[in-house]
Amino acid sequence: MFPKQIKAAILDFDQTITPLAVDWSKLKKTLSNHLLNKNLQLETSLGIDQALWKIKDRHPLIFQELLKIIQEEESKGFAKVVHRSLFQELSLRKIEIIGIFSANTSAAIRHILNSPEFQTHLTHLHLFSKALHIVGKEDVSQPKPHPDGLLKIIEKTSYPLAEIIYIGDSTHDLMAGTDAKVATIQIERMGLKVLNTFFP
Repeated sequence: MFPKQIKAAILDFDQTITPLAVDWSKLKKTLSNHLLNKNLQLETSLGIDQALWKIKDRHPLIFQELLKIIQEEESKGFAKVVHRSLFQELSLRKIEIIGIFSANTSAAIRHILNSPEFQTHLTHLHLFSKALHIVGKEDVSQPKPHPDGLLKIIEKTSYPLAEIIYIGDSTHDLMAGTDAKVATIQIERMGLKVLNTFFP
């Protein structure tokens, strides 16, 4: 599954590490109603991230309010399930997890990673670097598939680029990895079947 030279991994979060039980359509309506109360509109024809970024550019404080709403829903959405088979594969290869690059909020990711429920369900906590770099939607200049967040993590690590792999479940993950020129594997949601790869 992994090229022999790979020593470090950056992972996506939702559907790669754990499936979040979030009703995204309902959340989008909640965000839209929050904006309506401020005489603003969410462009519902766009995905959540694309619509959020239009708000971010014009109303940065309201963008922060929306992030807080998203963070709360994502934090509540941890279904107490982790991708054990992926962690077993990484453990067998002694691949260290050095970062998480996700379209989820980094605040929610940290909350879930530090929760007793997550740590109880994951027997491979030793794989996570003590200097784990987490980059979420509030930490980037542009959302996925832009590679901004991935490049931020790569810049902070001491591993050579040739020893790093990015693993995610979506075409946006594959596109971000390709643009960052880092080895990338797109796997099925919460599975190990490889759907697409990019090896520079």
